[in-house]
Amino acid sequence: MDNIFLVFICLALGFGLQFLKSFPKNGYVALNHFVIYISLPALALYYIPKIEVSSALLYPIGVAWLGFALSFIFFFSLLLCILFRKLKLASVFFFPFWLLWFVFVFFFFFFIV
Repeated sequence: MDNIFLVFICLALGFGLQFLKSFPKNGYVALNHFVIYISLPALALYYIPKIEVSSALLYPIGVAWLGFALSFIFFFSLLLCILFRKLKLASVFFFPFWLLWFVFVFFFFFFIV
């Protein structure tokens, strides 16, 4: 619950700082660079050694890789269909990709989740 208050405090602080003349107009760039290049690596270096490798990690890692693989297959087949239509070639060849995509999504949502 404290994190919610911190978010609203930061939003209010940012809203208030935009009216100050001493705060630069592109100050958000410096703050973004601080967060990306200093804070996030520091958090990673702090929390990664505390992770215990176990079978409980397989599900989140597997879901991330599965999402990446399915997104790649979906957008790659979409790209191929668009290219085939621009070249006026038959796109019937890529129908199994779409069929496999829908079958997997329905199987995943109805049986696994």
